[in-house]
Amino acid sequence: MDKCLILTSNKKFWPKKDKHYFLGNWCLENITGSFKEKSNFKIIKDLTKERDLDQNFNLTKKIYNNLILDISKELNKIQNRNFSTRFWEIIVGHWLREFIGFIVGKFYELENGLKNKNINKIILANYKNFNLNLVHTDDIANKNSYENDLYCFVIYTKIFEFLKRRNIKSTKIDIGFNNKKDLNPKEIDFSYESNLSFFSKKIISKFLSIFRKDSDPFIYGVKLKSFDLIQLYLKLKLVPQINIMPFYSRVETNKKIRNKLSFKKQKVHKIEDFIRKILVEVIPSDYIENFKRLDKITDQINLQKNPKFILTGHGYRNIIFSYWTAKKVEKRVPYYLMQHGGNYFSFKHNHAIEPGYSTCSKFLSWGKINYRKTFPLFNTNNIPYKSLLRFNSNKIFVYSTLMNGKRNKSYNNYEKMILEHKIMSSALNGLSDNNKKDVIIRLHSTDRDFLRNKILNEIFFNKMEFMLDKSMLTQKKVYKKSKLIIHGDDGTGILETLSLNIPSIFLMSDLKLITKNCKKDYLKLKDAKILFFNSKELSNHVNKYSGNINKWWFNKKVVNIRNNFVNKYSRPVPKNPISDLVKLLNIVQK
Repeated sequence: MDKCLILTSNKKFWPKKDKHYFLGNWCLENITGSFKEKSNFKIIKDLTKERDLDQNFNLTKKIYNNLILDISKELNKIQNRNFSTRFWEIIVGHWLREFIGFIVGKFYELENGLKNKNINKIILANYKNFNLNLVHTDDIANKNSYENDLYCFVIYTKIFEFLKRRNIKSTKIDIGFNNKKDLNPKEIDFSYESNLSFFSKKIISKFLSIFRKDSDPFIYGVKLKSFDLIQLYLKLKLVPQINIMPFYSRVETNKKIRNKLSFKKQKVHKIEDFIRKILVEVIPSDYIENFKRLDKITDQINLQKNPKFILTGHGYRNIIFSYWTAKKVEKRVPYYLMQHGGNYFSFKHNHAIEPGYSTCSKFLSWGKINYRKTFPLFNTNNIPYKSLLRFNSNKIFVYSTLMNGKRNKSYNNYEKMILEHKIMSSALNGLSDNNKKDVIIRLHSTDRDFLRNKILNEIFFNKMEFMLDKSMLTQKKVYKKSKLIIHGDDGTGILETLSLNIPSIFLMSDLKLITKNCKKDYLKLKDAKILFFNSKELSNHVNKYSGNINKWWFNKKVVNIRNNFVNKYSRPVPKNPISDLVKLLNIVQK
């Protein structure tokens, strides 16, 4: 009997007579009870050593630095332009960082699986007529689960062929997917409103633009509520604007044009060599075939000709904004980026490469952290809750990590997701019966329904069912009603609730993904019983203080550690936040 390595969750591709070795938990998504009965399946162990993860991050950074130079050179050549590397990095950087990380992750996952000496066979995908072209690597994760799994299956196949492992038998399976239309890149940068809403905004935007000067600052994609955004414009002595990026049509790839591109290079790491070989095929058409159209659109768009500065939070993910901004930056217009989420400086994946940060002129940080071109602001996400009045409540809200099964990083984020849910489930099962009755698990609106139900039923509801909030409660209501908030990771959520002084704790398996400089700050949170690495310790802590949370939360040591952490990573919202933002903008312009 052959011992076959399985790369896909599609059971019809699994050989029936072979013994199966699964590359990861994602292969078992369609098997009932598989997350609950993991020991019944032979799953290849994930990379667990920190040095392996660090090698992946460092390699991703090295490949990125090499490729951004060559991509800039090739795009300039094919478009007959002479733009700077910074110009192209503003446009291409975010996609390139994510794509390289994705390939590095898939490469190491497959190589890790092939190290298993028992395996003598592998099933591969017949990818003839399969379209690999992407807009953004998030397009992989945001496809339906079938397309997501299929794309990864094809990439694993290409990697195996590149590695030329002749000691392992391989069989190609017809994946039965020849409809290119379904795999056309989807617009994932922003969720556009309904036609009527969008049409109304467009009319208002056109009217307001009459009062705009060509030298006015350009503000787009900042995470501010409408009232606060209007305040920002007024305090800058500007007429408020609604800046809308136009729609445009995507185009198919053109082999004749792409054959003119060359990314060949000698003596590079094998993963970089592989990426260079497929880059001509995968690089988005918006950078090649659609360049002239986007160039024309951004020349004709009715926006400021010479803005005093450009300010954004997440706008750089929109391709029209990126092209327009890159052109202005070439003319030395200052480009300011506001922090819009957590982990900018503490998470190794972001710290290694962050194109938004590296290409901006100045960075407005949530915290007072000592980094180049960084200016301390405050957590702008918390502006709507700065005057929050909390009630006495017995509810314990648990912010679960995403249940969408993304597989797009240089580390195995699918296995990380499963582990996070398992240790959180263990922590909840360790709570007292009274505390269990008070638990409400808050779910993300972007979870995959099928995967969410599987995780809830096979991991969280294995012993007891808890109350659920499918993001129906507003954030403000959750903050008001919570006695304690438990976070499943160290993302944006914990920074928000700590900054608001809401009793909060979070659970992590380890600090492997945290940068060296930030680890000491996380370990201090552990001393304050805000961070836990052990499910039982978290359960015991909640059981001990659930009757009097304030006894722990307002302990002098806990207060000092929390305040120091918040000051560095997520400063509280001041009394007049928009005025303070305007003052900081005036400072950074000097």
